[in-house]
Amino acid sequence: MASNFIRFINYEFSRRRRRSISPNTRDRRAVEMLERAEKQREVDFQTTMKKAKKKYETIKKLMKRQNPEMREYAAYSLRHCHDKIEWIEYAEKNHGKFFPSGPPFSHLDDARLLLDSLKVAENLLKESELSYFQYLRQEWHEYNARRESVAREKERQRRRQKKEGSRK
Repeated sequence: MASNFIRFINYEFSRRRRRSISPNTRDRRAVEMLERAEKQREVDFQTTMKKAKKKYETIKKLMKRQNPEMREYAAYSLRHCHDKIEWIEYAEKNHGKFFPSGPPFSHLDDARLLLDSLKVAENLLKESELSYFQYLRQEWHEYNARRESVAREKERQRRRQKKEGSRK
């Protein structure tokens, strides 16, 4: 009975010893985790900024096909987004100079917000473009209908005049 108890105690201590990690290992793992997180954040930032720039270019192309009111709104939105892109890149590049311990805020979050606002602007432009094209299509149909009705009316008048001319 006593030997079983001693075996149990030895087993528990050895298990705890196996589970416990030395402070150096723990610190090394923590540093590795932080480095991996920093690298991942950098990769996320770069991809987010690439997406934002791509959206920016897409919006510039979309803007060329817009009606004047929407173009003015989009130009304002694009100026704001362009300034934001430049500011984020500048801050990301130089944050070590201003904040040696790291930035007090996340440029990645700024980049994500910028990308979201660019997506919203792009969707607005696409919707307005679609509605503008629908408006043009409707105008075209109305114009064609008026033209056809005028042509039918002229044809009727010509037939009437022809009938009246043949009666006389």
